[in-house]
Amino acid sequence: MKPIDPTPYVAVYGVLVFLVPWLIFGSYIVRGLVYAHGQGISLFSWTGGAEIRALRRTDSYSAFFHRQSLRWLVITLALWVVGLVLLGLALLFLHRKGIV
Repeated sequence: MKPIDPTPYVAVYGVLVFLVPWLIFGSYIVRGLVYAHGQGISLFSWTGGAEIRALRRTDSYSAFFHRQSLRWLVITLALWVVGLVLLGLALLFLHRKGIV
């Protein structure tokens, strides 16, 4: 078989598996911070973290953003581990077959 260049395929794979989950995770973080700021919490004050934690306990919408961000953090980390293993195995298999 004629060797092929896997770069375009790896680039698409990298964006889907490694970049998109981080963007979703980051969107929940940013949306939660914007919501907290809208509730009157100063994000750059010394007590901002404690005020956000207190808001999560009393406001279900803020708690939703926190739960979703933690869920997407776990999903992102799992996708990174599984994605790296699959990418490595695929490239190893293709190299052994002489395709790459």
